[in-house]
Amino acid sequence: MPVRQSGGPHSGQDAGPSMNTQDGTRRRPDDERKTMSESNSTSGPVIDPEFLKILACPKCRASVTWDAPGAEDSKDEKLDGWLVCQGADCGLRYPVREGIPEMLIDEASPPKRAG
Repeated sequence: MPVRQSGGPHSGQDAGPSMNTQDGTRRRPDDERKTMSESNSTSGPVIDPEFLKILACPKCRASVTWDAPGAEDSKDEKLDGWLVCQGADCGLRYPVREGIPEMLIDEASPPKRAG
């Protein structure tokens, strides 16, 4: 009698090799996608550029751009930066903490003053 093998394409099991990450999740070695927090660096945004293209200000629906945290933000250790509304009459700044954009109008900061 033939033996049935498990682990086929519809068995629900991952047939390929995988590895554990620091947060305990499993990831295949060939999966080079980075999560927003994994790409955290002071030199560039922690928001994926493709994701940034589809984000909009919840108040005025204008596009948003990335802004690194400034010296005034140093007290908030978890602040990665800001998503800044580009609307002419808006300019709200939405915090990004641990790679997660907090795009709530009530939590937004007012625009930076020029000068």
